[in-house]
Amino acid sequence: MSNAAKIEYIVKKTLWCKTYGKFNYVDLMNNEIYWLKRLEHFSWTPKIIKVYDDTIEMTYVGEKVSKDNLPSDWREQTEQILKDLASIPCCHNDIKPEEIMIKDGKIHLVDFHHATATREEFEQKKKAGVCGCRMRWTDHDAFINILTNMENGEVKK
Repeated sequence: MSNAAKIEYIVKKTLWCKTYGKFNYVDLMNNEIYWLKRLEHFSWTPKIIKVYDDTIEMTYVGEKVSKDNLPSDWREQTEQILKDLASIPCCHNDIKPEEIMIKDGKIHLVDFHHATATREEFEQKKKAGVCGCRMRWTDHDAFINILTNMENGEVKK
């Protein structure tokens, strides 16, 4: 396919504006926008195109990671992403296979609505009931465990 014929997709993420107890989806959307803006200079994050009341329109960053599309240099890419996150500082706090995307052999990380500046801040939000995420692993452990298991064929597609 020629570059002229190549189509870029746009991803739209819609968060339903509901509140369950202290858990507010508007706050999650605003948190995601905040972190995407803080991380926009890194090549591995989606870029915001437009924000609507309940939707974030972002650049397309690929397909969900699988054993078939996992780059051979995933360890190096992952370590760079983790270094970049630490430099901000930013803790994603919810890395799962469906939040690791692959486009053109490059790893991209998405879904920053549970991100915080520190892991301690995340733990405080969980204890206060304002965060619905139950992730127990650090970003490093989640990334490495998921992709090692993926490489070994131990994670479902």
